[in-house]
Amino acid sequence: MRQFLADRSSDRRERLIEELLASPAYATHQATTWRNIILPGGIEPEQIQNAAGVQNWLRVQFAENARYDRMVSDLLVATSGNEAGPALFYTSLDLQPEKLAAASARIFLGLQIECAQCHHHPFDQWKQDDFWSYAAFFSQVRQASGSRAMRRVRLEDVNVGEVRLPNTETVVAPRFPGGESPRESRGTRREQLAIWMASRDNPYLAPALVNRVWAHLFGRGLVEPVDDLGPRNPASHPELQAELSNYFVDNGFDIKELLRTLTATRAYQGSSEWPWDQEPDRKSTRLNS
Repeated sequence: MRQFLADRSSDRRERLIEELLASPAYATHQATTWRNIILPGGIEPEQIQNAAGVQNWLRVQFAENARYDRMVSDLLVATSGNEAGPALFYTSLDLQPEKLAAASARIFLGLQIECAQCHHHPFDQWKQDDFWSYAAFFSQVRQASGSRAMRRVRLEDVNVGEVRLPNTETVVAPRFPGGESPRESRGTRREQLAIWMASRDNPYLAPALVNRVWAHLFGRGLVEPVDDLGPRNPASHPELQAELSNYFVDNGFDIKELLRTLTATRAYQGSSEWPWDQEPDRKSTRLNS
């Protein structure tokens, strides 16, 4: 801090930002942050080694500045070997399609669709079959035989396994949030989901990530809670959210570039203090480069 304040050069902030982004501590910190987002609490003792695998896998992704869309799709199709870490996302949720659907929607899409699991969402657009059609993408993944004996997570996709609407015999086919079905039947269901998740046809991935990064830097998301995006819970600054989401996509889902841009703004450089007798005015924030 003293070194930064003593530096009178006009580009001192830009140089510090680059130094911090290039530091090994950046990848470690991001890996810890995202491990806590991806993995629920209560990891079993036999899963600790795989939890370290999640941390290591994430650290490599951030150290290499992997595209966020590719990182998400790789996690969704995780199987074994070096992917034993991210495969813990599945086993930590007991490989149950409904749990995997709820968690992946909240984490990667910013959607709380689990409220539609038993009935139509009382306050949002999601219907019960919307939830279960998304859950169907996870209905054919299993833990491979012998995997538990080796204390390593190894997953496989099979050609059987369907989900049904609760208390009925109605089989629900896979469908992406928003109503579209997979265009091709090639590949496993998880692969179909991963392809859509990383595509420009997915309207949720970029805004959800932008909101999480904004909350990480500013202490509060443009949408709060950060995993509840939607028409009934609009962003405090919708034009800003849309512009940043487009910027993120146009720059190749580059998280470092997004962090570099946001930390260089006047909004980020401003004071975080406000009078104790006043609530902060969420509408007054201006983002100026």
